[in-house]
Parts: sequence; C-alpha cells; structure tokens
Amino acid sequence: MDLAQKDTEKEDATEFERTARINALGVSLAKKRDKAVNHRKSTGIEAIWTEDEEFYQGIDDANREDLKITDEQFTTRRRKKSKGSNIFLNITRTYTDIAAASMSDMLLPSSESPFEIQETPIPSIIADSKKSEETVLVNGQETPVKDIALAMIEEARESAAKANTQIEDWLLEADWNGEVRKVIRDAAKIGCGVLKGPLPVKRKSKKITRDEESGEVNIEVLQETKPESKRIDPRNLYPDPDCGESLHDGSYVWEKDYVTAKKLRELKGTKNIDDEALYIEGQIDLILAEGPQKKYADDSNTFTQDDERFEIWYFTGEADSDDIKAAGCHCDEGGAISVTITMVNERVIKAGLNPLDSGEFPYDVMTWQQMADTWTGIGVVRQIRAAQRIINAGTRNLMDNAGKGGSPITVLSNDIEMEGGGQINLNRGAVMRLRPDSVLNAQQAVSSVIIPIISNELMAIIQFALKMAEDVTGLPMLLQGQAGAAPDTVGGMTMMQNNASTIRRNIARTFDDSVTRPHIQRYYEWLLIYSDDEEAKGDFQIVARGSTALFERDAQNLAIQQMGAMVQNPAFGINPQKWIKEMFASQKLDAKRFQYSEEEMQEMQAAAQENPPQDPRVAGNIEVAKVRQQTEMEKAKLNQSSDMSELQLKQQMSQTEHQFKMQQANEDRQLELQLKSMDREIKIMELSQAQNMSIDKIKAELAQTSLRLNTQKDLSLAKDGAPQVARTNMEPVGRAANGRAFEQ
Repeated sequence: MDLAQKDTEKEDATEFERTARINALGVSLAKKRDKAVNHRKSTGIEAIWTEDEEFYQGIDDANREDLKITDEQFTTRRRKKSKGSNIFLNITRTYTDIAAASMSDMLLPSSESPFEIQETPIPSIIADSKKSEETVLVNGQETPVKDIALAMIEEARESAAKANTQIEDWLLEADWNGEVRKVIRDAAKIGCGVLKGPLPVKRKSKKITRDEESGEVNIEVLQETKPESKRIDPRNLYPDPDCGESLHDGSYVWEKDYVTAKKLRELKGTKNIDDEALYIEGQIDLILAEGPQKKYADDSNTFTQDDERFEIWYFTGEADSDDIKAAGCHCDEGGAISVTITMVNERVIKAGLNPLDSGEFPYDVMTWQQMADTWTGIGVVRQIRAAQRIINAGTRNLMDNAGKGGSPITVLSNDIEMEGGGQINLNRGAVMRLRPDSVLNAQQAVSSVIIPIISNELMAIIQFALKMAEDVTGLPMLLQGQAGAAPDTVGGMTMMQNNASTIRRNIARTFDDSVTRPHIQRYYEWLLIYSDDEEAKGDFQIVARGSTALFERDAQNLAIQQMGAMVQNPAFGINPQKWIKEMFASQKLDAKRFQYSEEEMQEMQAAAQENPPQDPRVAGNIEVAKVRQQTEMEKAKLNQSSDMSELQLKQQMSQTEHQFKMQQANEDRQLELQLKSMDREIKIMELSQAQNMSIDKIKAELAQTSLRLNTQKDLSLAKDGAPQVARTNMEPVGRAANGRAFEQ
C-alpha cells in the first residue's frame, strides 16, 4: 500500500470520525430539545396562550364553530333552529391595545433615549478632584492633583458619550423602537414578550470618494457586520426547564423557526469573512434527502403549518469543545464552552462560539405580570377574562330576552282548526275557524303571552363587569380618553392620573430591569469586543430611564410649563436652553426643529465678535441713566398732561355754569310773565264783578282803548320834545280846547 493511499484512508477515517461526532452531538442536543419542549407543554402555558389569543380575537366555545364555518356548512346550518345569541362583545382587544399603546408611548418617546451610558464613579479619583493644594510631578512639572483628576473624569465622560452615540446608532439602524413595540404588545396579550439581540447581521453601505487630480467619483460598496435586535415569538422559545423565573438562570435556550427547502439549499456556499464555509454542506444534503422529520405540534399554533417546511432550531448554551471543533468551529482546547448551534431535524448544520465573551443568552423577556416559578407571565387578556365572560353572558341573555319579549307566545284553544283542515299555521293571512260545537268566541280561543324584558337588571350586570375590567387591569377610563367621574380641578386630575399610573409605572420598572439594562449591557460588550473606536471604551454603567426620565415625564409636564416665569429670573440659576428643551419634550416636540442651525449660530457669534459686549458695570450705568432719563421724560409728560386736563376741566365747568345761569334766568322770566298774566286775569274778574259787566264787553272796550292809544302813539310826531296827536279826516270840525282832545 503506497503512501498516498494511506493518506486517503486516514482522511476518510478522520472524516468518518468527524461525521460520527457531529451526529452524536445532534442526537445529544435533540434530547435536550425534547426535554425543553415537553416540559413547557406540561406546564399548560401553551393552552393559556391559545385561550388568550382566541379571546383577543373574540372567539369562545359559543361562536368558534360559526367563525370557522364553510359555505356548505353555512347553507345547512342556517336551516337549523337557533340555540340563542352567541354575541361576543369584545372589550378584551380594546383594553389590550390601549395598555400596549400606553406603555409604548411612555417607554419609547421619539425625542428621548430609553437608556444612558455613564462613566463609573471611582471614589479615589473623585476624592482627588477635591484636593486643591496637593501637586505631583508630571513630565518634570508640578501639576495639581485636582487638575489631573478632573481631566480623567472629563475624559471618561467623553468616552461614555461616544459609546452612547454608537449604541444609539446601532439601535436606530436595527429599528429598536419598532421591535420593542412588538414585544410590549406580546406582553400585553399573552403575558410575556421576547427581544433577541445583539445579533450579527451583514449590512451593505456605500462609500463615495473623489479623485483630487482627475475629479472622478468612485463608489465603493462596503459590507459590514453590525449588531441588531429583533422580536421573537414567545411560542418559539424553549428555555431550560430548570431556569425558574429567569431564563438566564438556565443552562441553555432553544429557539424554533421554519425554513423551506429552497432556503436550506441557499445556505450552502455561505462563507464567513475568512472565506470559510459557515454551514456543513454534507449535513444539509442529508436533510434535503430525508425531508422534514419530527415536528413539535403545540397548542399555541392557531394556524396549520405547511408540511413541506423544515423546523430549524437555534441552540445557545454550553457544549464540549471537541464536539464543536468537529462541526468546523475554531476554538481553544478545554471543556465546556459557550456556543451557538443550528439544527434541522436532528442534524447539526452550523456551530460557532457565542459572539459575546460573557456567554450570556441573547434573549430578554418582558412580563406584564410575573407568574411564580416560570419565566412567563399574565397579560391583560388573562386579567380581563372573567369580566369578559360576564359581559358575554349578560349580553347574550339580554339579546335572548329581547328576542323572546319581541315575539309573544300565542296560545290556541282546541276549538280552532285551519280553514280546509290541516295543521294549524300562524302565518300572515292565515284563515282559521272555530268548531261548530265550540262555546268560546275568537278572542277566548286565541291569546298571547308576553315575556317581560328585564333589560335594566341585565344592564346592571354588564356595568358591573365593565367596572371590574377597570379594576383588574389597572386601566381606568381616564386612560382610554374618557374622564368618567374625574375631578374638574387641575390638582384633582393630576392626583387621579398619578394614581392611575401606579401599575403602569411598575411595569415600566420591570421593563427596565428585565429588558433595557441587560440588553444594552450586551450591546456595550459588543462594542468592547468588535469596535475599532478605542475612545468609546471604558468602565461604564448602563442607566435605564424608562420608569424615571421617560415615564415620570407625564407627571412633570405641568410643572415644567409653570416654571416659565421662573426661568427669566437669574436668581434661580435656571438654564433657559435646557428648560426649553424639556418644555418641547413634554409636548412631544423635537427641539431641533425650532433651534438655530450651526450656520446661524456661527453667524450670530461672528456678529457678537464684531460688536463685543461692553463692561457689565459700564453697561449697567448706561442702562440706569437711560432708565432715569426715560423716567423724567415720562414724569414731565404726565405733569403737562395733568395741567392741560385741569385747565380743560375748569373751562368746561365755567361754560356749564354760564349755561345754567342763562337757563335759570330764562325760566325766571317765563315764570314772571305767567304771574303777571294771572294777575291781569284776576283784576279783570274783579272789575267785572264790581261793574256788573261782562268780561267780553270789558275786553272789547279795553281793546278799543288800546287801539286808540297805540294809533295815537304811532302817529305822534316829536316837536320840541313834546308829543303831538295826529289829525285825521274823521275828526269833527273845530279844535278841542287844550287838554280836552281825548274827551271832545
């Protein structure tokens, strides 16, 4: 036997031994998988998940068959007699969606981060930062210890900020908010939600460069491996049965998924960065040849799985290093190591080291309400189940009662028969007659019994169930957009909202402890292992802010708005820029949309440099002088205005007094004339009585005498100061003696 043949046989033996070891590893892992699957099914959680999913969809035993009925079954079923109402008044979906949306809105605001990376405080450095007098030699120069400590603290703070920015960038690319919203929705529905990460994912990016000499633009396609997070269906997670309330306390975790034969074939030829095959192609060929094998049917699957799909399993846990080497993994010699293994059927198709040196499982579970001795929990659907059943029973009885009350029972006497014979039928227009020997009339032979409708009593049961739904879920109507009996005062509303938020605040703290902090801690470990930015590495700590800076912000909104007047007072030392950012955040607004851009800030700084500010003392004196001058001017204007007003008032009063006196004099004259007229009338009456003359005659004589006198007065001519009486043609011939002209 030549040397080449011996080498070939040796290689065949090695390959046979390798394949046998891989197969043995697959069989060993399959036993662990069976144990995890059977244990979870024995707990009954899968049946609970199925019931919760059905109630969320509005399905129970009364209407399940009607919802799944086919066209042919519907045609025959509609002829059957109805057994009563099976209405499902679904409040479960409403409460579940409100709970999930409320928590997502609190834990995932658009303008805030749910975590913050801070430098770990070192007591010795903090103590050195307060030593203002001690110095040490640094490069031959005396340097204060305080300056060195402060520089170290500032460096650590800048490194933490860079790490924070890098992780936020990774989470943004992985759509952290979208995946976490799915996790919260799962927790609200079935009691638990699972977030997986960080996972290595290859992403393509473009790098554009320009040649300085030719000006040619070059586009380079880069492929980078970055971490991401994604939501996992809790129904596909099978932890170690001994994990208790935390799957991280177990020895391993299994995750199930489905893959088609086409996807399996595409895995062949996949290579890593070192141009090595990622998957064991010989095992994939055997799997394709044997087809889909054993499947694990569980009660949580509401849909029938396609038989042509393969179950693909992902194992995270410990395995022997020699077995992993046989699967093509490069690892150090030793005993058990933390690995990730991919299996289809009972065959291992891929094996590798855990991407994290800590060996932690890349799974975090959020529970809505923790259950004892299990990693699962109770969701809103399970909490409201009793109230939903009461509502269903009350509503169905209400509908049945209304149907019976609207259809009175007709009672017929034996004395009635159908016209023409046959079975009695009470259709519209039916003709019946009384038997000839009947002693009853028509009204006595036919009567109706009306079933009373007890809607008030049944509605009271439904209202009781609705109140119970609020109490058992901790979601009052206030959180559903309905004020109910909430106080009208601001303080009363704030108090009620704070009380209503107690349960949600507890859920937020649970989310911080079980998801945010451990998940971001693994991202930071990824940064330490795989990032090239050394300045972003250091001794940091993860601070989860879901239950503090994010959730408590709702209660702080009113206080932030009321601080507006205090910000303007420098005595309080409040930074207006920080306050306005918090103000925008309280209103769910992005402060960057309202702030100056960097170019505008640079222009403002340049303008400030061209016109530098004056000495505050000089500027203060100038401002005081301006204020004094303005005050004197305002005072002079005020005095002048006061004098003018006084003068105008005096003129107005004088004019008013003059008008009053004229009016009073005019009234006095009118009164005097009236008095004289009255005296004249009295004298006329006295004269009439004395001479027994009529008033008309006296008036006539007076008028004639007055006419003569007026005529004589008008025709008299002044001569030497003595009046003369005019002569007329009517005067008799002859002249009267002196002084007798009037008589003669």
